Amino acid sequence: SDGKGHYNANCKYCIKERWKRGRPSVMESHLALHCKGDVPDKIRQHWLVQ
Repeated sequence: SDGKGHYNANCKYCIKERWKRGRPSVMESHLALHCKGDVPDKIRQHWLVQ
C-alpha cells in the first residue's frame, strides 16, 4: 500500500499496463476501453455499462 489505501496494480490481460497507485475507476476504464489484451467479452461489457 502507498499509505493511502492504494496498491501497485497491473493488468491481468495485457503486460504493458501498470499502475503505482491502482485506482479502481482507472483500471475499470482500461478494461472497458483501452486494454489491447484478451479481455473476455463478459468483463469488458460489465465495465462498459457501469
